[in-house]
Amino acid sequence: MKDNTVPGVYLLNIDMGCEQAKEEFKRMGFTDGEKLDFERFTPQALSVTPLWLVWHGTIHNGNMLLKSDEELIPLGISSKTELPIRRLSELVREHSQRTGRYRDGTENGDYSLERLCRFERTSEKCMAAVRQDGWELAHVPEEVKTPEMCRLALDNSADLAYENLELLHYVPFPDICLEYIKANNGCGDVELPEVLSALAPGVIDSRIADYAIEQDGRCLGVLPAHLQTVERAEKAVNEAGTEALAGETVRAELKTERLYRKCAEHSWMSFALLPKAERSPEICLLAAKLYPQETAQRPDLIPESVKNGCNVYSLCKMMEARTGEKFTYQQMTDFYNGKPLNVRRMEMPDGIQKDKAVKFDKEKQDFSFSAIRQERKRGLRM
Repeated sequence: MKDNTVPGVYLLNIDMGCEQAKEEFKRMGFTDGEKLDFERFTPQALSVTPLWLVWHGTIHNGNMLLKSDEELIPLGISSKTELPIRRLSELVREHSQRTGRYRDGTENGDYSLERLCRFERTSEKCMAAVRQDGWELAHVPEEVKTPEMCRLALDNSADLAYENLELLHYVPFPDICLEYIKANNGCGDVELPEVLSALAPGVIDSRIADYAIEQDGRCLGVLPAHLQTVERAEKAVNEAGTEALAGETVRAELKTERLYRKCAEHSWMSFALLPKAERSPEICLLAAKLYPQETAQRPDLIPESVKNGCNVYSLCKMMEARTGEKFTYQQMTDFYNGKPLNVRRMEMPDGIQKDKAVKFDKEKQDFSFSAIRQERKRGLRM
């Protein structure tokens, strides 16, 4: 230590969580001396400057002053001054011991990991704490956690039943998370997508993803982007319809015409939930064929551009009106794309065509007719 170091001034290592450190300062009676607001004590600030200059002052009567570089100059120190380092957790423990509020787990068997310094949270102490209260897992260092400890924590907490999702957030093992998700699926009021959202980043793997999609297709948007595959998207749509593709978290490249068509096939409600821009003529025709009563009752769900444009939907409506027949979705899509369609009778502006093979040219938006027998012979020659 250099000669110009002022006694009682330390570099304070904030070795706790930011919010926890703020609470400890307040609990010990420390003040900012109305010089530096606690709002400046943020995780962002700590990520840049993890060690803070502190005027140790009169700790016993609770008067601690956090100092900026400018305020420390009159004390003869600066950011370049070599100072001793103290851990905040050590100060907390010393203060708690003096005030009689510190309990040593080795003496009475009651551990409170939050009160211990990180290096004091050994595997033995953490296991004992978790055995006493499963929620102590939140204060166990990641490198100390084991599958056995996490299982013990979950078993020793209140009934999980998706009401204690926060505890799952502290379990870093996919196998353990999947076990408890399966065991509690359907319990409580929290749905599976919310359960997956509670897991820590990096925990969701392919096994969790596959199980979640099978159970609830809405989980697709909760999965990490690299696990949102075409195969899982198809399974998600088969399970949940349009809801599987809802939201901005679903990869945009998965929202294809083919998958939206599968959404329409899923159910009437799934079609009704499709974004208006995705209700293409083909999808509207499919819905009209699958759900004729519902689409008749809700014509507003068919966009005006589809009703009035030259497309497979409007062509089907025209053909059914002029022939008096009903056609399938496949017949109409084939007809729209150039395949001849045999009709017994079709009304045209210049008269009635009977027993004809009719073709539609979507470029010219025109019909052409030929005898059914001739079309059959032509087909044989081909």
